[in-house]
Amino acid sequence: MDHNTVSEKRLLGSGEWFLKSDSYQRWLDQGVSFLWLFGFPGSGKSTLCSTVIDHTIQLQNEHREVGLAFFYFSFNDVTKQDASGMVRALLVQLAGQNPQVLAELARLRSEYTGTTPPMLVFLKCLNEAISYFSRVFIFLDGLDECPAYGARESVLETIDTIRRWELRSLNVLVTSRDVQDIRNSLNLTPDQQISMSIADVHDDITKYILTILHTDSRLKRLLDANLEAKIVSALSVGAQGMYVL
Repeated sequence: MDHNTVSEKRLLGSGEWFLKSDSYQRWLDQGVSFLWLFGFPGSGKSTLCSTVIDHTIQLQNEHREVGLAFFYFSFNDVTKQDASGMVRALLVQLAGQNPQVLAELARLRSEYTGTTPPMLVFLKCLNEAISYFSRVFIFLDGLDECPAYGARESVLETIDTIRRWELRSLNVLVTSRDVQDIRNSLNLTPDQQISMSIADVHDDITKYILTILHTDSRLKRLLDANLEAKIVSALSVGAQGMYVL
C-alpha cells in the first residue's frame, strides 16, 4: 500500500469531519505534537490518513520551509514492516525537499560504501534532517501491520526515541487498531488520541454510497428518490462503520 494508491480510491470530501475537529487543529497548530488515530479494522484509518497528508501538502505548498514525510506499513510487504524501512523512507522524502538533507544522505552513502549504516546513525541523520525545516509533519499509518512481538517492538521503540527528542518543530500522527502493546508503548494523554467511531465515519460512508448510486448508469435508471433513500439508509446502517474501498 502507498499514498497514491490510497488517495486514488478516496472519495472527494471524505474525512472533512476530522479536518474540522478540535483535536486535529490543536495538533496542526502546536509544536512537539503527537496524535494517535485508532479504530477497528476497516474503519477507514488509511483513507483518513491520506486525507490529512493531502491537506498538509497544501500547507507545505504555501510554506516551502515545511517538510512532510509518511510511511504506510503493510501486512503484504515485508519492506514496509520494520523500523529501518520506516526511517529510511522518511529520510529519502525529506531529502527530496531540502538540499541539506540530501547532502547528509550523500555523506552517509560515501561513509558506508557496500554496507548499511546502523539504525542509530539513521536516527541521528533524521534528527538533523528535521532541524533543517521550520516544521516537519510525519505520518505513520498502520502500526498494527507490523508483526507483533517482532518488528513492531522495534518500530514502537523507534517512535519513542523520536518523541523523546522533543523537537519543537515536529508533528507526528500515527494510526492503528487499538491493540494493547501499541497503547502501552505510546502511553498517551487523552487529548493525544482519537478513536474512530461508527458515528464519525457514517457521513463518509453515506457520501460513498450516494456517489456510486449517482455515477453508475445502470443504477441511475432504476432509482427514484424514495428508493435511493432506502438504499442509503440500509447500506450505511448495515456497514457498521466499515469503510474499506
